[in-house]
Amino acid sequence: MKRFKFRLESVLKYRRFMEKKAMVRLMQHKKACEKMKMSINRLDSRRSDLAQKCSQAGANGAEAFVYLSYKAYLNALQEEIEATLVELGEKECQVKEQEALLKKETTKKKVLERLKTLRLEDHRGLIAKLEQEYLDERVLTRRGVSA
Repeated sequence: MKRFKFRLESVLKYRRFMEKKAMVRLMQHKKACEKMKMSINRLDSRRSDLAQKCSQAGANGAEAFVYLSYKAYLNALQEEIEATLVELGEKECQVKEQEALLKKETTKKKVLERLKTLRLEDHRGLIAKLEQEYLDERVLTRRGVSA
């Protein structure tokens, strides 16, 4: 009886490695997206707090210089939020690409694993058939009847 050996085992190991690598990259991109979302939320809350202060200062009759400083800072925050939103869109696109890559790598790995199981089943069937032939031959030779 010959021992089962899958000749593409090294390729299967490589596919597992590539799948793990794709998973790690996907998690890194997702983490970057979460950081961007948190940054946007912080900037937005800072902008809303400053807008409240600006409106209170305007209602209290603040100096024009202070009011204009608030307005300039509010505009800078708004521009930063918009730039961060654009960057977030790019990051989300990268996440989708990584998800597609992970799906592709997983599919490749599963195909090889399925091939391995099919070959193993074929091998087991062949071994069972050979063992049965051997046993039949022994029975026939014990009885003194030749095949």
